[in-house]
Amino acid sequence: MSMTAIQAIRKKLIGNTSIAALVSTRVGPWKASQSWKRPYITLLEVSVNPAHYMSGAFGKRQLRIQVDVWSDTYDECESLSELCRLELDSTPNSEVITIGANTFSFDMLFLDSQRELGEAPPSGGEASIYRKQQDYIAWHSEAIPTH
Repeated sequence: MSMTAIQAIRKKLIGNTSIAALVSTRVGPWKASQSWKRPYITLLEVSVNPAHYMSGAFGKRQLRIQVDVWSDTYDECESLSELCRLELDSTPNSEVITIGANTFSFDMLFLDSQRELGEAPPSGGEASIYRKQQDYIAWHSEAIPTH
């Protein structure tokens, strides 16, 4: 089985000692585990756009990947999202990410946009949750379909 872009990004984030000091391994796809304490990071593959020539696929795809930082304080949310940006934005295309026997290499990975989103308290007596969302554009190689 090959590694996904989400798995590669998770590996990069928890491999950064400054990020890991804040979230440990609380970085995962889609939504947080109910057992996770803030801060944590969620990852979502928003869209996948295979690239084509007139004759068909040529082995590249563009992804939009959303990175969400969740925290109990504004300052921590800002700091952690900046650490994510510094780790992910403009990832060199020569970097190979490995998990076990699986590898992944981005042709390009860059920050496209970011926004702040406030979350209402989960219940009346709790404090607000701070959230910063970053969208990254990634290009990588894929197998070309054969017919």
